[in-house]
Amino acid sequence: MKRGVFAGVVVCLLLCAASLPVAAQSTAREPFTSRHELVSRALETVARNLSRGADYSAATSTQLTANDPTGDIGEPRADITHIAASYGPRRLTLSVNMAHAVDPRHDPLWRGDTGFLLLEWAIDVNGDGVPDYIAEYGMVGAAIFADVITLPPLGAPLPERFQTCGAVGSYGASAYTIVVPTDCILNAPHLHVAAGTALLANINAPTPNFDSDLAPNKGFIGIDGPPGGYVLAAADGGAFAYGTVRFAGSLGNLVLASPITAVAATGDGRGYALLGADGGIFTFGTVRFHGAPAAVAHGTDRFVSVALTPTGNGYWVLGASGGVYSFGDARFFGARATGAPAVALASTHTGHGYWVAAADGSVYAYGDARFFGAASGVALHAPLVSIMPTVTGRGYWLVGGDGGVFSYGDARFFGSTGALALRAPVVAAVPTPAGQGYTMVASDGGVFVFGDARFFGSAAALQLRRPVV
Repeated sequence: MKRGVFAGVVVCLLLCAASLPVAAQSTAREPFTSRHELVSRALETVARNLSRGADYSAATSTQLTANDPTGDIGEPRADITHIAASYGPRRLTLSVNMAHAVDPRHDPLWRGDTGFLLLEWAIDVNGDGVPDYIAEYGMVGAAIFADVITLPPLGAPLPERFQTCGAVGSYGASAYTIVVPTDCILNAPHLHVAAGTALLANINAPTPNFDSDLAPNKGFIGIDGPPGGYVLAAADGGAFAYGTVRFAGSLGNLVLASPITAVAATGDGRGYALLGADGGIFTFGTVRFHGAPAAVAHGTDRFVSVALTPTGNGYWVLGASGGVYSFGDARFFGARATGAPAVALASTHTGHGYWVAAADGSVYAYGDARFFGAASGVALHAPLVSIMPTVTGRGYWLVGGDGGVFSYGDARFFGSTGALALRAPVVAAVPTPAGQGYTMVASDGGVFVFGDARFFGSAAALQLRRPVV
């Protein structure tokens, strides 16, 4: 591969000047005071060198490995020969092997005694071939350091102080490893990454000139994040997909006869259904239309909840009166008039039953759904808005509009927003696939995560025309 400057590495020189020997700092102080413009040019160089092209690799797995030819750079301690990445639910692990592996804690080049060596990973989270983050690895004094820098959009001026997020760096088994908390990169569902080393052979040179090795040779390589995400829906039919949930369409550009009141997504995130207050059902992606209460005589009932069957080939629709309507392979297991307005329906994992929750905290169980308790005897600060079953079906959570959470059966309490002053009420909640956490959504598009739930983004910063439901 042609040698060049992996110039994003220069970014760290602003942050890590303290790690250089005193003599070197005094020699290089003048060039470093004008480094801001150089870094801007350097980042543009990175974008050009790693820009998306015909060889831009698509993500196909949550793990990747790639070899890189030796001899790309004259210094074997900076010559990358192999890269690997693993994208898990909580962390992104990035590792590199060099032609000559040495423990950086005992090497004068890594420590900055004779030269300066830094390892960096460029991370592109939106697929445009431009780095959004830089994960860097080097030495500060006698210790390995690692962090993640958030880069401004291409062409935007660099801030005087970079926004950083902590990471963990280590050396072992001849590999240089960075572990990045996925919250640092907003749990992006797909990534493209490239590794690079930057070598400054003489730290006392008046003008620092870097040599570099980039890997892989052809630029970024793709990696998928683990499954996870959610879809938000607004009352005007707008839909917003996050994580690995696919955006399959919305009603945001249509004039609806009645507002959207609920949304339900498939477990694999490939489809979802929107429910209108008048009982209209709108399906997207892999969810198919099987009928709607809008075509059934139901008086003036307002429809408030939709739940997909485990197969995704049917759904139940709940009316505020407590009426339940089943379509596709969804079976009817019973219904009754609720004293307070019904607000949510949740299916058992078998699809042979369901729970109905009412605004006053009452819970009604049908089919193979079991009753584990209710909040109807509790002085609620806000009406109930959601019920979430555990993965075993032997418990559930009830969620109030203030974000208060009530746990029953084998449901564990992972936290709530009940003690917070929310800008907008909570309107919906969903459990994680493992049942070890849950995600709550507010009407302003805010998203709150607890337990093993991951944050993939929110609509809170958007100019919403209608509230999220």
